[in-house]
Amino acid sequence: MPYDPKEPAGKTIANLFEAVAEEHLTQPTIIYEFPTAISPLSKQKPDEPDWTERWEIYAGQMEIANGFSELNDPQDQRRRFEEAIERAGARETRRLIKWMRTIFESLSYGNAACWRRGSWGGPALHADY
Repeated sequence: MPYDPKEPAGKTIANLFEAVAEEHLTQPTIIYEFPTAISPLSKQKPDEPDWTERWEIYAGQMEIANGFSELNDPQDQRRRFEEAIERAGARETRRLIKWMRTIFESLSYGNAACWRRGSWGGPALHADY
């Protein structure tokens, strides 16, 4: 696995997990507390800001679900997006800016994006199939 000392430590941890551990998760397994560096929409843990309130479920050597406490602090969200833009290439920067506008508009109403779109709110869940 290549190592980039310029990368945030959390990204290196995630890359290491994917390279070494993920293929061994054959039984249903919940992995929780993900690095903030790879979880731009997740709330940080109050007592450990390098980690977020995020979880993934694995079975059969693949991720089948991803959930997290949605970040609803506009200053924290803006800071994270600005950091992501600094690290991104031109194409990724355009995508991030479009995404940022949606998030910040929603947060300006006092709601996370999932609430504004009419969903029930609470933890966000994404299931892969």
